[in-house]
Amino acid sequence: MDRIAANAFVLLDYVLKAEDGEILDDSSADGGEPIKYVHGYGMLVPGLEKQLVGLGAGEKKAFVVPADEAYGTY
Repeated sequence: MDRIAANAFVLLDYVLKAEDGEILDDSSADGGEPIKYVHGYGMLVPGLEKQLVGLGAGEKKAFVVPADEAYGTY
């Protein structure tokens, strides 16, 4: 099974939730679509890319990306 690593083309289905559990975005919602990117090129925030390394096709993982590994504190 192929795993996410540098230079891999990734198609990522996701659900983005706020701290209180409210769904902010969902790739399977009406008008939604998966994220398509090449891993390791800085196309996503660093904390998200770091969490995705090693995942294989069809695997699911829930995680939190800290502000300092994303867009910083609001």
